[in-house]
Amino acid sequence: MVADAGIANTIINDPPRKLMNDLAWKRNPGPLKNTHELIVIGVCRIRNSFIHGEKLVGGGDNQWERDATLVREALAILKFALSQAPD
Repeated sequence: MVADAGIANTIINDPPRKLMNDLAWKRNPGPLKNTHELIVIGVCRIRNSFIHGEKLVGGGDNQWERDATLVREALAILKFALSQAPD
């Protein structure tokens, strides 16, 4: 449903990488395939990176713009999920 709504194209097609203990980025997992991956690899990883400051390590050109896009899309996913919840 999120993919059909077009609200998380970056997260789905180019998901965030994970910062490992050696401060190297884990390779890209490839496009996300289901809701579980969208929440765990997408939304949760974005939250963790943002809250724990992992994004300050850097990641190349346009990283700040990409980070902002990822946070906006994660928020849109959560809002979409809330809109689908029964009252």
